Amino acid sequence: MKRTSLILAALALLISSSWAQPGPQGGMMPPPGMMEGGGPGSCDDTCQPRDKDRKMLEAVRITRMTEELQLTDKQIAQFFPRLKEMESGLREMRRDQQKFIRQLDSLLTAGAGERELKAKMTQMENAEAGRHQQMKAFRAKLDGMLTVKQQAKMLVFNQKFDEEIRGMVRDIRQKKIKQYRQ
Repeated sequence: MKRTSLILAALALLISSSWAQPGPQGGMMPPPGMMEGGGPGSCDDTCQPRDKDRKMLEAVRITRMTEELQLTDKQIAQFFPRLKEMESGLREMRRDQQKFIRQLDSLLTAGAGERELKAKMTQMENAEAGRHQQMKAFRAKLDGMLTVKQQAKMLVFNQKFDEEIRGMVRDIRQKKIKQYRQ
């Protein structure tokens, strides 16, 4: 019973209102409205059902990850809060990268010179280096929480789970296209 309550507590922490959808390599994508170039609150009428689906998907991901990695109660309590913290940082970095791309696009449209373009690209490279450092720091924290085998399982799990979700989305889109053509 204690293990179930710990898993539920980890799930509650992870699927709070700011939690987002899984992205490539196990990272998380920005909340609704952020990917379409809008800011917080720039959601259309479909966001609530989509947010509910994302929360359910995240609950499945956490449950399956807990089982796949065979996490102990102590590991659950340590790992999931750190995972949420790391993924929150990655989301922020992705937003920054999207901002840099929009700025770079504006500079190109405005006919900016090479020096301005190079400066913006250097900012992007520095942000990317920061992301790499954050990932390194997270993996170092994992050394004290998870065994090497669990860490390897986590990497494989994240990749397979993302592929499975992309496949499901692709199948749904194909079914919708077939229905539309009929």
